[in-house]
Amino acid sequence: MAALWPLGLPGAGLAVSIWFSIAICVCRDVEVVKVQQYGCFVALNSQVQALVHVSELAVERVSDPASLFQAGDRVDVKVLDKNKRGQLQLSRQENC
Repeated sequence: MAALWPLGLPGAGLAVSIWFSIAICVCRDVEVVKVQQYGCFVALNSQVQALVHVSELAVERVSDPASLFQAGDRVDVKVLDKNKRGQLQLSRQENC
């Protein structure tokens, strides 16, 4: 997973410019990289991975993300928000 540094910290540079290039309220076709009990990590591009939390995977309750997804699956996600810590909020519940 690429390190995404907030502005003003050592190592900012390229990672911050990649982070700022990811648009909010845009749907993206992404690849599932890893499935965990708490959600799925997806690759937004070759340098940025982000978590789709289990609560955002489907409208109905998902008890085990591995029952829906596995590494290599392609899914549509919507970028809902990004914060100063470099974290992206993604959802599969939003219409794409």
